[in-house]
Amino acid sequence: MDKASFLIVVSETYKSCKDFWEIDQLDEDINEEFLIAGNGSLLSSLELVSFLAELETNLLKHNINISFLDHLIEKQNQDVDINYLFEIINN
Repeated sequence: MDKASFLIVVSETYKSCKDFWEIDQLDEDINEEFLIAGNGSLLSSLELVSFLAELETNLLKHNINISFLDHLIEKQNQDVDINYLFEIINN
C-alpha cells in the first residue's frame, strides 16, 4: 500500500473513532505527526487499542493483514506517530 492510500484509511478511521473519544483538543483531521502512543499522545490505552483495532479492520478491506499491537508493545516508551505506523506495515 502506498503512503497516500494508507493516510486515507488512517484518516477515515480517525474520523470514525474520534467521536467516541473523550478528548476535547483533537483536530478535525489527523496528520502524519499525530502521536497515537508515547508520552506526547493524547490517547488513553483504551482509545489506542480501539483505534488500532478499527484501523486493522479497515486495512483488511485492502488485503493488508497486520497486527500493530505487537509492534507497539515493543515500543512502549517510544512516541509512535502515523508515519511510524506506515513504516510498520511496509516492513
